[in-house]
Amino acid sequence: MDSTRFIREEEVKLLVESISKSVEPINLVERLFALNHNIITRITFGDKFDDELRFRMAIREGTALATGFQIGDFFPSLGFVGKLTGMNKRLEECLVELSSIMDKKIQCHIDQRKVEKPQRQCLVDVLLRLQEAGGELGQPLTTDNIKSVLLTFNTLKPLSTYANIHCVFIMRRRTGLCGEMWKTASDPVLQEV
Repeated sequence: MDSTRFIREEEVKLLVESISKSVEPINLVERLFALNHNIITRITFGDKFDDELRFRMAIREGTALATGFQIGDFFPSLGFVGKLTGMNKRLEECLVELSSIMDKKIQCHIDQRKVEKPQRQCLVDVLLRLQEAGGELGQPLTTDNIKSVLLTFNTLKPLSTYANIHCVFIMRRRTGLCGEMWKTASDPVLQEV
């Protein structure tokens, strides 16, 4: 936690300054959610970035779609209803948007690492270092794996632990990301939930 303390302190300072300069009433809940998002974004990506608003909006929409009710989650034989209503297409478009934003940000970190070693490492830097190390994890860490970790870290921050687990499993099933490794890891958790 000490490695991210400076980020939290800077963001809280910015929040307090913005509140003190505000001449109109503020929505404190909205500001606190923005604070949470800013802290998580900086821990994840190292700094704020150009597509941050697009990223935040895509996360908000994706979370709403993924946690919303779909009959196919309860009755798999009715999974086609999500296609008819357009929910599956909207979720897929949202994932494509998030993927392109994360690809761009990951590539910036790769390019930056070629020039100089970062003074302070963010989650992207740590994951890229693990990717370069190769076999330390027992199997290769792909860019898609990195994007999944980043997406999970940024998407599920405001939810409770139970909701996090539930949301991850539903998103995995809906997007078809159910490889053998995922099934092996998810079976014990599903039994507990």
